[in-house]
Amino acid sequence: MQNIQYKSGTPGLASQCETVLRSIPEWFGIEEALQAYLDDIQHMSTFSAWSEDAVIGFITVNYHFPESAELHVLGIHKHFHGLGVGSTLYTLVETELKKQKIKYIQVKTLSPRAKNPGYMKTLKFYTKHGFVPLEDSTAFWDKATPCLQMIKSI
Repeated sequence: MQNIQYKSGTPGLASQCETVLRSIPEWFGIEEALQAYLDDIQHMSTFSAWSEDAVIGFITVNYHFPESAELHVLGIHKHFHGLGVGSTLYTLVETELKKQKIKYIQVKTLSPRAKNPGYMKTLKFYTKHGFVPLEDSTAFWDKATPCLQMIKSI
């Protein structure tokens, strides 16, 4: 595996993260949604993993309240799946949030009701890191895109 460097949260990484999102169209194949995520990444705190001079993975955090934060968007470049990059990034994020006295982390993902194989992997990742289901609803996105909201106390 290549030498990977991890960086704490900073805004302004949209152009660097775009390559990652485009490498995983199974998760980010809707252009309008991808562009909205890039706008969010540009303005929100993004923790990143770098190989040489390129971002290979990231987690963007949205701070809702002083006690809670959300994993807003995250992705690992397709060529780096299964190498622990996402887990290492998540550990970095959680460590930083604890320092900030954040008590809860939430994440929204596609519900298992959608029977999407990619998102079943996503659900497994969140469960492995201690997230538990909070609500399964069509109220967040739309009726064709059921959302599973998950939460973790840190």
